[in-house]
Amino acid sequence: MVEHYETTTINAFVRYLATHCLPHGYRYYVSGLLPQGKDYRAIDDRIIAKYGIAKNRWERCRRKRAGEDNLRYLRYGRWFLLIATGPRGQELFFKSEVNIRDVHAVPIRFHGYELTYRGGRVWVRIDREHLRGIRKRLLRMAVWAGASTLFSEFQAIPFEPYRSVRFQLFRLLREVNRRRNAAGLERVPKSAIPDRAQSYRLLEPAEGKSQTMDAGGGVCVNDFTEINYEQAEDTAEVGALGSSETAPSSDRRPGADGTRTRHEPQEARQARQSQAGAVEAAAAPLHRGALPQEV
Repeated sequence: MVEHYETTTINAFVRYLATHCLPHGYRYYVSGLLPQGKDYRAIDDRIIAKYGIAKNRWERCRRKRAGEDNLRYLRYGRWFLLIATGPRGQELFFKSEVNIRDVHAVPIRFHGYELTYRGGRVWVRIDREHLRGIRKRLLRMAVWAGASTLFSEFQAIPFEPYRSVRFQLFRLLREVNRRRNAAGLERVPKSAIPDRAQSYRLLEPAEGKSQTMDAGGGVCVNDFTEINYEQAEDTAEVGALGSSETAPSSDRRPGADGTRTRHEPQEARQARQSQAGAVEAAAAPLHRGALPQEV
């Protein structure tokens, strides 16, 4: 399995960096812009080949056990990032690159985000310049816009609700409400600050694969193959049956609304069938002949 390196969105780049790189010892980095109008994929291949960047997690694990540095390459559009583990001075990256920064001392700034690693944890916040622009606009709207308008403005701020980001936005919300209180206007509720992260694909597909990650932080790899789920279920049921077995009972099949019922425990099914048999016998006793056996 070959992992890819090109992120799908700005927020995907930040989340991948904050969950897959910074917590795992990656700290020394170089960033910049690729030449405009060039073949970015060709440049990516040259960079990966030059530094011998590991193609998957298993190769990175082997290098780590051998005491070697690991290097990751990420790109969004023209913006790229090379980030390596320490200690410094053992790999070609540290010998050939200039202006290498340490994320523990100099944060990574990317499209309004600021990422750093301090005190044993990753910190993701809005950088000062972008926060200053957001603050100026919302404080100007605080005394003439309605509460619903300001609610929508806070909801539309294009930053993921990381802990530090929410702290910054709550502090800005308090400033807005202080101005509205002084003017006798309705307060903007705390629910205006987003609290749920979205789930989306983090990396662009590579060789028919796509790396996806949910909001919880797990990574999985899925094939780009359209599956007929009804046909797949029927095939799985038939393949699991022996030559002398029959198909599953109707209580295991989809209901009228199209949803599948849960597996019924054997004790509950026997009790239900015995009760149903007693009711049928009391209502209209019928003579039941022996059922023919399949050969």
